[in-house]
Amino acid sequence: RLCFGQCVYADGLNGIFNLNILTRETTVILDDVPLCASNAMDYRNESLFTPRTYEGRIVQIDLANSNTVTNVTINLGLPVAVKFDSQGRLFALDGLNGRVLRIDIDNPDPTSNSEVVAQFPFNGVDNLAFDKDDRLYVSSSSTGRVTEVLGMADFRSVIPGDMTVTSGIADLGGVIYTVSTLAMYGYDVQTAEQVTFVESMPGFGPLNQPTAVVAMDENLALLSFILNTLMVWDVNTNSALFTATGFEAPTDAHPFQGGMLVTEATTGNIVNATGPDLATRTVIANLPGSFFLAGNDRDVYTSNFITGTIVKIIANGLVLDPPEEVSSGHANAEGIALVGDDLLVVATGSGTLEKVNLVTREVTILADGLVFYPPLPDLGLVIGFANDVTVDDGYAYVNTDGANVIYKVQLTPKKKAKKTKCAK
Repeated sequence: RLCFGQCVYADGLNGIFNLNILTRETTVILDDVPLCASNAMDYRNESLFTPRTYEGRIVQIDLANSNTVTNVTINLGLPVAVKFDSQGRLFALDGLNGRVLRIDIDNPDPTSNSEVVAQFPFNGVDNLAFDKDDRLYVSSSSTGRVTEVLGMADFRSVIPGDMTVTSGIADLGGVIYTVSTLAMYGYDVQTAEQVTFVESMPGFGPLNQPTAVVAMDENLALLSFILNTLMVWDVNTNSALFTATGFEAPTDAHPFQGGMLVTEATTGNIVNATGPDLATRTVIANLPGSFFLAGNDRDVYTSNFITGTIVKIIANGLVLDPPEEVSSGHANAEGIALVGDDLLVVATGSGTLEKVNLVTREVTILADGLVFYPPLPDLGLVIGFANDVTVDDGYAYVNTDGANVIYKVQLTPKKKAKKTKCAK
């Protein structure tokens, strides 16, 4: 049998289930658990041991006694995983403060039966595992690193890691930024060295589980189609200035005349957010499948993932009704960038970066062989994570969720993309 749990619905109820691998029958072990029923659990002596991540505790589910739930240990920060070693000792991982704990399951007092056996210098740890010799390894979802634990503060790097599932890209002050839902990464545009790294934990911040990033004057706008928010981030202080809520799965944004144009994946709306904290909203267009924006304060364009078209929605500062189609035939068009009379297009369906001359309408392939993830329908989206493009000093920079790299492409016709040093 196979036991599995849900930790998906942040605002809803989750469960733990048993799958009979032979009959394919699924039965409910536990349901109606708020926030997170389990993240990484383990089995021993007819019981499941599982973290209740957002409740700060680890519980035992007695499968031989009507699935009775009892506390194993409590008062943790953000327990994300548990694992038994070959000697039957239970270890747990506290993701909020980077601690590995050993828990004495024979001690019935859940307030005093755990001890810290390792303290990581960073947060973002998300799982642990033992090999056949009981060597302990810990992974990080924010960087993809895997580390062997040798002692309290003694570690060996197994996989160094860097970025995980890059989503969106922006150029600000000579730094190329990209995000994942658990971190923000910044790389020097000249040297490709990492100069910024901000880790985050769901529900605790400091980020908003970002799925896209946009340059906004001297700040960054971090969009989250998970939390339906736009966070304005000060790169100098590495802190949030404010968070605008109430968007419907925002996928991209474009600064426009003091406000922000925002695309909403679930409604198909393009919203003009203005005023203090971007609280005033006006729908300027409804174009289902249009997820990305580019332009300036006069002219704005949007790409359509479904139709493969590029349309102009604002001309000379005025909304066009209907919009003007300027190009077509871009397979699953995602991120776009305006460069003079040219519009760059990330076509994820063909794995290409394309250039559209807005005067002649000629299309040129700048790079091919780029690797992207397929859509994520289980998240209610027809697209995957945001694959976007930004430009700095004659080069285009493209993030790809599939290859988990940032490509650097010269803005002259070339067939292959060049990876920067930050592309692992």
